Amino acid sequence: AKQLSMGASESSCEAAEIFMAKVLCGRSRRLTAAHCRREQFFRDIDFPRLAEMKPPITIKVSGPSDASQFDKFPQEHLPDPERLDLCDPTFEWLHYEVDGQARALDHGTNNNEDNNNNN
Repeated sequence: AKQLSMGASESSCEAAEIFMAKVLCGRSRRLTAAHCRREQFFRDIDFPRLAEMKPPITIKVSGPSDASQFDKFPQEHLPDPERLDLCDPTFEWLHYEVDGQARALDHGTNNNEDNNNNN
């Protein structure tokens, strides 16, 4: 209902909902990038010519690190880097090269090396 009040058509909302269900799911059922391009949600995008198209808006930035166009949010405490493996042990959501189990093994090795250096 919120999307419709913002001007999106009902069919666009349905296509978006279907698309999101196909990408926010388990890896074995998740769409690949190639499949995403063929989804109804992206039907009006000419992907081969995308880089040649004029964007609907142009934002001026002062350089590669300019984040002035992002909304401001209160600063939150970041999790301890040592415990990130608890959030998603296999890091499946981002396809990291090193998964949580390997990271945990590395920490165990590093701790042993630190203990050996203290002797």
